[in-house]
Amino acid sequence: SPANESAQANSPERDGRRFTLPPRSNVSDGRPGVVEAGGGPAYTRPMRTFIFARGFHRQPTRRQWLVAFALRWLITAAAVWVAAQLIDGIRLEGWGSTLAVALILGLLNAFLKPLLFWGSILLSILTFGIFAILINTALLALTAWIAGKFDDVHFAIDGFWDAFWGAVIISLVSFVLSRFVDIDRLARRVS
Repeated sequence: SPANESAQANSPERDGRRFTLPPRSNVSDGRPGVVEAGGGPAYTRPMRTFIFARGFHRQPTRRQWLVAFALRWLITAAAVWVAAQLIDGIRLEGWGSTLAVALILGLLNAFLKPLLFWGSILLSILTFGIFAILINTALLALTAWIAGKFDDVHFAIDGFWDAFWGAVIISLVSFVLSRFVDIDRLARRVS
């Protein structure tokens, strides 16, 4: 029958169930997509919504980025200094050398560590994260090698185990300090 065909044409399937669209002739207020259905308007097409949750972040300004970079650099410098104080095989002289080593280590962590980590993700999973510590050890040893190329930077590591325990201490101190210092919030406050 013709009425049955129009009902089937007006009721597409969604998730295996049928639903009936309201007739298009009852458009209210001339607004497209809004029809009167029962007690009030019903939307026949999806609305675009913008949800701003607590985790929504705007792009940082250049000043905010520089402040956050400086704070991370100081945290890394403090962690390197603590490691040099606790490990006899790590020699570090002066704040200038500390800041230079922290800068080198920070740049290696920013650019080289992600490549090494994702390249060895399977090994990290199989060794329950021990391989990630070995990556940190290698980056600290590379930092010492690069720092040795500069005459004004006085930083040296005696051996593998000194680099290993130094990397563990630097990771732990950086983790603890970054939990106490909300870098992004401070960067937003300063600018």
